Amino acid sequence: EIEFVAYYQPKVNIKTKKIIGMEALVRWETDGEVIRPDRFVGILEDSVSIIELDRSMLRQVCRDIKRWESMGIDVPRVSVNLSRRNLTTENIADEIAAVLDEYHVDHSKVEIEVTETVDNAEFNFLADFIGRMKQLGIKVSIDDFGTGYSSLNLLKSLNADVLKIDRSYL
Repeated sequence: EIEFVAYYQPKVNIKTKKIIGMEALVRWETDGEVIRPDRFVGILEDSVSIIELDRSMLRQVCRDIKRWESMGIDVPRVSVNLSRRNLTTENIADEIAAVLDEYHVDHSKVEIEVTETVDNAEFNFLADFIGRMKQLGIKVSIDDFGTGYSSLNLLKSLNADVLKIDRSYL
C-alpha cells in the first residue's frame, strides 16, 4: 500500500526560540520505508499526478489543523507546497479556498508555497495566482528564489508574503 503523508517541519524564530509556523513536507511511506520527495516528486511532476498529490496534501493539512485545534492547540500557520503545474489550472486559488472552507480552516492558518517560475509565461500565471490568493486572505511564499526566472525587479510585481532564497543564489 502506498501512502503519502505530511511531515511537519517547525519554523522557529531564532530570537525568541518560539515556533512561528510549520511546513508540511510530503513523504511516501511504503513497506516500512520513508521515501523523500527527491525520489518521487520529479516523476509526478511529469504527469498530472502531482496535481492530485498537492490537493491530497492540502486536505491532509486541513484535517490536521482541525484535529489539533479540537485538542486546544493554538496552531501556527502551516505552509503547503503547490506545484507550478497547478498555476495553469483555472480558478486554482478559488479551489484552494474552497478546501480550506470545507474543513472550516481559517485562511490565515495556511500559506501556499510555490517554487519560483522558470519563464515569462509561468511568471504571469504566478503573479495572477498571488493576486487572487491575497484577495482570499491566503498567504503565498515563493520557494527557491534564484533558481528560475529570477530578477529582483520582478519581485515588485509578485507581492508575495514570503521569499525563500535558494542557497545557490547567495
